[in-house]
Amino acid sequence: MKAVFVDSGPLVAIVNPGDQHQTEARQGWERLAESKLALVSTEHILDEVATAICRWQSPRRAADWLRLQLDSGLIRWISCGPEDWRIATDWLRQYSDQQINFTDALSFTLMRRMKITEAFTFDRHFLIAGFQKWEAEQKG
Repeated sequence: MKAVFVDSGPLVAIVNPGDQHQTEARQGWERLAESKLALVSTEHILDEVATAICRWQSPRRAADWLRLQLDSGLIRWISCGPEDWRIATDWLRQYSDQQINFTDALSFTLMRRMKITEAFTFDRHFLIAGFQKWEAEQKG
């Protein structure tokens, strides 16, 4: 089964009504729900979104969102370990002029390890690193 990596942007856009990408995110989630694509992300993305919800809304809202994500099984949340962290430092060095962050570098590491070529993202860094952006208007 083909997999798509889920970045934090589309997750944040769904829970933050003022997000500039909310319409695009909603369309993307609707298309993904209709598709037969496997969705994969990292625990670092989960943390990034939960931390943002704590800041914008409340820890209780973040806990509710986390429980929903963990119980739904919609996204397979992958843990990264020391070897992934080492490889991610190579991504940081390679793209040091692009201001990528460690979570991006870990995402790239996981995508390469799992042979995932597309990401549901609004972050141009995925394109710079050689991955494709999964678009809501693409066929699943």
